[in-house]
Amino acid sequence: MKIKILLSFFAVISIINVNSQTTTPNNIGTAAKFLGYSNNFSLQTRTDNIVRSKYNGTINYGVGGYAPTQKNGYMLLGFSGTFAAPFFGVNTPGAYSLMHLNGPNGGFVQNGGYRPWMQTGITFTDNQDLSYMGIRSVSVDVTETTIAWSDNGTGASGPDQLVFRFTSGNVAISGAVANTISNSLVAVNDLDGLHVVRFTETGLMGLGNTFGVGNALYVQPQSLAHLSLSDNRDVWTQYTNRTTSVPGSGTGENSTDGLRIGIISESTFGLQGNGTALLYNQENRAVLISTNNTTDASSSTNTNERVRIMNVNTPTVLPGGGLGTYNPAGINGNFTRMSISHNPGNPVTRPLSLLHLGYNTGLLSVLVILQRLV
Repeated sequence: MKIKILLSFFAVISIINVNSQTTTPNNIGTAAKFLGYSNNFSLQTRTDNIVRSKYNGTINYGVGGYAPTQKNGYMLLGFSGTFAAPFFGVNTPGAYSLMHLNGPNGGFVQNGGYRPWMQTGITFTDNQDLSYMGIRSVSVDVTETTIAWSDNGTGASGPDQLVFRFTSGNVAISGAVANTISNSLVAVNDLDGLHVVRFTETGLMGLGNTFGVGNALYVQPQSLAHLSLSDNRDVWTQYTNRTTSVPGSGTGENSTDGLRIGIISESTFGLQGNGTALLYNQENRAVLISTNNTTDASSSTNTNERVRIMNVNTPTVLPGGGLGTYNPAGINGNFTRMSISHNPGNPVTRPLSLLHLGYNTGLLSVLVILQRLV
């Protein structure tokens, strides 16, 4: 058996050498051999006498109505049925980008979504649509890594979209491989898998498992960022931070840390509470609300807020400067304090009642008020 395998291997090598171009006999052994042509022909590969790939020579051609550009060395790989016969011709226009994968579905190879900057990347054409992943050269040394998808405008089921899905391994459904779409949107072992993220053709994003097409239970994103989960679950967004290299530092990064904004489900508050909106600062820090001000105010003594919500023990600006707990009455540290500042340039950073309006108390604020009265 080993002898047969070796003989077969050497036979293949011999065929390749016969059909390859080599250097002159004087250079044999010192220069590299190659598979291809020394003249300007494209190189095809075939199986079952059907073209499977085409490797361009030196050639310029246009795509999708754009002016011809250099397509030297571009590789076209995939299905070459009768609808795409010229596409895989010997010296006809072929690959759209440096690597082009063409699938078997549809009646034509779409070029409507093509752009001339689709060069150093992979183009996918199938089902009468086009996608591209690769580099977009904007200008000299200004580069975008781009994922682009397109639609030819003729699809009966609507525009095409960019989707991320998760699928499990060989988990059987009813004793068979996954070949149906189940009615469980949390399933990862059905034909669809689990929907994670969807970007629509209008720039809307759907994050969660309820978005998609092909199932009556799916919906489409309705906002620039639309978050939705099935099975009556809470939906949260969360913001945390840390120092450079210490996990758990800063605010911490558990579900009980940082700022959480979301809605809660029936399973938490019952039917009447389903959809209740919550804003939780899970740290012992204030919640500040501001308008007509920037977020880059770095001074600890002037946060330019109009409204502050905190508790008595929340660290705040002290009368003498710096941050700390300000509780001159010695009351319960968890009592609520809220302030509405008359002037965000001199905000109420030390609220002393359930609702404190106007200015901070203390010498500095009194002087400011007297100056305004004068």
